[in-house]
Amino acid sequence: MKDFNQAQTGDTPSITVDVEKREISISGKCFPANAREFFGPFGDWLDINLKDSDDSISLNVDLEYFNTSSSLVLLEIMRQLIKSNNCVNHCINWIYEEEDEDIKEAGIEYSYLLNNKLKVISRPERSLSVA
Repeated sequence: MKDFNQAQTGDTPSITVDVEKREISISGKCFPANAREFFGPFGDWLDINLKDSDDSISLNVDLEYFNTSSSLVLLEIMRQLIKSNNCVNHCINWIYEEEDEDIKEAGIEYSYLLNNKLKVISRPERSLSVA
């Protein structure tokens, strides 16, 4: 299994796979013009790397915002991870800022759709750095 890195832009999240830590991270803002095209290389990585591995891997999703087309692709990615046999119990963490009810509610909905294989976790609000 190989690491995977896709840099964050103004409208797309970073996607990082740390094979050594057995951890996938998707973080930032997520409203690409074409969600399937954006997530395509990562989906290909999942197809290739998860089918030949029995090792568990976790997914941390920490988004500030995501659009409808991205929400559908994210659900497919989470389902793919669960079905790959690499997901034991809660292997997906949906992380939201304490005050962000919209992202929290989305996580609760995903948890329901994924038969509680997703854990919804609050974190403190990020501080704004002033240069």
